[in-house]
Amino acid sequence: MITLAEAKAIYRTGKGHFFDRETFKYWGTRIESALYKNRCFVTSENNFDGSRRAYTVRRFSPDFLHVETVGEFQEHATKWGAREAAKEVV
Repeated sequence: MITLAEAKAIYRTGKGHFFDRETFKYWGTRIESALYKNRCFVTSENNFDGSRRAYTVRRFSPDFLHVETVGEFQEHATKWGAREAAKEVV
């Protein structure tokens, strides 16, 4: 099992921008969980008027140096709900 820090290092060997500081700043992204055994993790993002945060389940693919959204962007209203959903992804 790899850690989120290891996943970030692997991801940065490619040409993606998911973990870039500028990308996180633009979306107001925060990482809200560890990397689970299924390579999923949770992020939160601001809505564009800054009135609320919503949570998104992501999955890291080391084979393709890619981070995908599992389900819908900002699908979860709570951090707890998103973490539970992330743990259940097969």
